[in-house]
Amino acid sequence: MSIFKIKYFTTIVLSISISLTTVCKAQESKTANDIVPEYSAPFTFGTNLGYVSSGKWNDGATGNLAAGNEQLGIEGVGANSLRLSLPEHFLEKWGYTIRVNTYKEYARLGMSEFTAFIGYPSTEHLDDATYGASASSKLFANMYEPIWADNEDSVPVNKNNYLALYVYKMVLNYGDKVKFWEVWNEPDYTNSSAAYQLEGTADSWWTRNPTPAELVNLNALFFIISEY
Repeated sequence: MSIFKIKYFTTIVLSISISLTTVCKAQESKTANDIVPEYSAPFTFGTNLGYVSSGKWNDGATGNLAAGNEQLGIEGVGANSLRLSLPEHFLEKWGYTIRVNTYKEYARLGMSEFTAFIGYPSTEHLDDATYGASASSKLFANMYEPIWADNEDSVPVNKNNYLALYVYKMVLNYGDKVKFWEVWNEPDYTNSSAAYQLEGTADSWWTRNPTPAELVNLNALFFIISEY
């Protein structure tokens, strides 16, 4: 019986040792390979607010609908947590504090234990390699640059490692507000039937690596190896 495990994921955080819960200047920190903190908080009912166009539906209105707002007489649907997004391209354009007050308002409505999915670089920080796909990668350029700066810069992260710098600045502003960090949304999403074929089926992902073209949310390499 083969046991599949992710060995390389060139999309994301291969060697990033920045803690998403505690940003510090120390260049040595524990990762999920060393310890998985126990989660003992109560179960929450969460929701994805999804995309809303400008006008009636905005952050405040959707938050009120999800959690309720006693001041406005809105009962809400009973959600007490949210899964939100903090993409790099958005924060780079509007500033890293753009959502701070929004998180505070959600907390005022009684919601907590937020999840945030992250990634999605700005055009300036995008890896434009194609890796054999018909379109360029959707990942960060310079992901294999050193994470930490080698000088006494006021920012301890290497500014040429765009992913590391993004995570550092984001956690400075949202580290006390977000409980769970989802690195990329559905990185293994695919339209290829090879992904769900049974073991032993020719050309299935059981017997080969996914190609960049099959990983439509990445357009980049995602290596899987099998162990027996």
